[in-house]
Amino acid sequence: MRNRRVIATIAMSVVIAVTLSACGDGSGRRGRSSSGGSSSSGGHSDFDDDDLDDLDDLDDLGSDGGSLDMSEEPGGPTSTTLHFDESYAWDDGLTVTVSQPVEYPNPGPADLVPDGETPFTAEVTIVNNGDVPADLSQLRLMAESPAGGSGTTVGIDGTGLPEGTLAPGQTQEVLHAWSLDLDTYGRDVEISGTWFGSMDTPLWSGQVL
Repeated sequence: MRNRRVIATIAMSVVIAVTLSACGDGSGRRGRSSSGGSSSSGGHSDFDDDDLDDLDDLDDLGSDGGSLDMSEEPGGPTSTTLHFDESYAWDDGLTVTVSQPVEYPNPGPADLVPDGETPFTAEVTIVNNGDVPADLSQLRLMAESPAGGSGTTVGIDGTGLPEGTLAPGQTQEVLHAWSLDLDTYGRDVEISGTWFGSMDTPLWSGQVL
């Protein structure tokens, strides 16, 4: 059905193009004599049987399944599921590894953890295997429960976020912290990564130890 709509659109474009061509040549044809008399400025156009044959040819395209292939869709966002401690590399060479998350014991008053949520941490290793410096402020790592709970990026003692500019060949390691209502949603967790300019998303999946 989609192929037929595309063919109809192409056919209409041909009709418009031929009609505009006839209108554009009208001033030169007015008043010319022919074997059948002078032509009329408002009547017959140059759209003839040959043009109809061309439209029939367009209509035939794709009807046999081979002449017009519209089956390939443009590329879109992709998601790759990984285990913790596995690495993911974006096309530009930025490579990220997220370790097994571990519950953070005994958060204190200075730790910024929402009430009712349990904090946990994971080691994040970032390597720039590309050819240009990477602005790590454009890297996001977010946690959520597959059961539906959304995690929170938190600030607790000894943790941080990816930061600065990572030169080609360099590595940065950071202890990243999140919190989630593990009592309600369980200890299964997914950590997704987003990188500026890419629609590809790695998804590390497992349990908080």
